[in-house]
Amino acid sequence: MIEKTSTGHFDDAWIHVDETDDPHFFVRFLDASRVRALEFARNHPETAFAHLALEPGLSVLDCGCGTGDMLAIIARQVAPGRVLGGDLSNTMIEEARKRMAAGPTNLGFEPMDVESLPFPDASFDRVMASQLLVHVPNPRKAFHELCRVTAPDGRVAIADMDWDSLVIGCSNKDLGRRFTRLYSDAIRNGLVVRNYAGWLRAEGLKNIQTLPQAFVFDSWGFVNEWIIEPSLRHFVAAGAMALAEANALVQDLSERNDHGHFLAASTLYTVTGQRI
Repeated sequence: MIEKTSTGHFDDAWIHVDETDDPHFFVRFLDASRVRALEFARNHPETAFAHLALEPGLSVLDCGCGTGDMLAIIARQVAPGRVLGGDLSNTMIEEARKRMAAGPTNLGFEPMDVESLPFPDASFDRVMASQLLVHVPNPRKAFHELCRVTAPDGRVAIADMDWDSLVIGCSNKDLGRRFTRLYSDAIRNGLVVRNYAGWLRAEGLKNIQTLPQAFVFDSWGFVNEWIIEPSLRHFVAAGAMALAEANALVQDLSERNDHGHFLAASTLYTVTGQRI
């Protein structure tokens, strides 16, 4: 019997979505976590995608496209250019295809592995990956593949959280720091974004920019359901945190929320480069 991988953010669950005990957990997480970003992109696409310099006729590849909602907005900006979303998970690809059945006709989705992209060199004008390389086994190889398929004068845009930037306001500062450090260390490549500018230079790209964006998670309900609770179950099961400590953390954060003192935040970095 094949044992299912536990649902959550650790133990490589994000690269084994289809083999977890609840693959649609990840679909629901993406929907919950991207509400504001999607709303902003739909209302202000020129600003949201300014770093990509989109224009009609460009070809775009998005690796780790998830449910495809953000890519649908991009597809309308570059029509009639070809737009392709790829993901390792069939669950995600099926969900994206279902959602986009009546969407832009220049948009498609295919299963693919970012560490071995099935395209010739210089195939796309814009190549993207967002919150993907923190999870893959060999991020440097994947990074090379993303640059390899970028056409001359094309742009690469790779975005990830620096998970050591995660902060949670906790009355017990040591317990709060233990949680954020455990979370960061449990992500396979939690600090990999710090390498991206150097890797772009090594790949020969120019006009490199690093764009920081602070994410403030002001909803205790969201943070508790999608970050705190799944993580604490993992940490307690792994023996990294005692159950009493986990309960104390949840109680403290809940009480802080009741008194208007809850705060959690992290920083996303988007690193771009141009192939000259």
